[in-house]
Amino acid sequence: MESKHMKAHNEQTRKENDELGLMTAIHKYQQLKLKSDATGRNSRFKSDENPKGTPYSTLEDAIACANEGLQFGLIFTQSIICEDGIQYLNTVVRHINDTDILRCKYPLFCNNKDNPQAFASTVTYAKRYSLHMLYGFGSIITDDDDGNVASPEKKINNNQTNKF
Repeated sequence: MESKHMKAHNEQTRKENDELGLMTAIHKYQQLKLKSDATGRNSRFKSDENPKGTPYSTLEDAIACANEGLQFGLIFTQSIICEDGIQYLNTVVRHINDTDILRCKYPLFCNNKDNPQAFASTVTYAKRYSLHMLYGFGSIITDDDDGNVASPEKKINNNQTNKF
């Protein structure tokens, strides 16, 4: 049973959310300046500093951060759609009292389509980063190199520099 204080608080929150639209709610959400946790560990990239692997934001971390938007009436859905033979993760953010939406259509490219685990990994990655993009939150990882450590170093020919 809900206490009088909690009932009054919930009623006030509902009234405030009734007055919000999508962009106002996103604005209020982004004023929280949230950063998702990084509870995952990538065991492929171990170091003396990170013997269990480099930290990264998991899907659960991203969902927890996105769910902070519930206090402003923000909700999201994620589904896989197919258009012109290409599969996409379709992420939609809505406000409970607005018909406007924010949408991210993330292409699901997988090198090994015969491997369900590889496809699931692709979907998980897309879900995580779609939430990061639409809600506009970052990660607590301050030394994120945007995957550069995992990418081979490119050699630049002096003739290629400063060409636009």
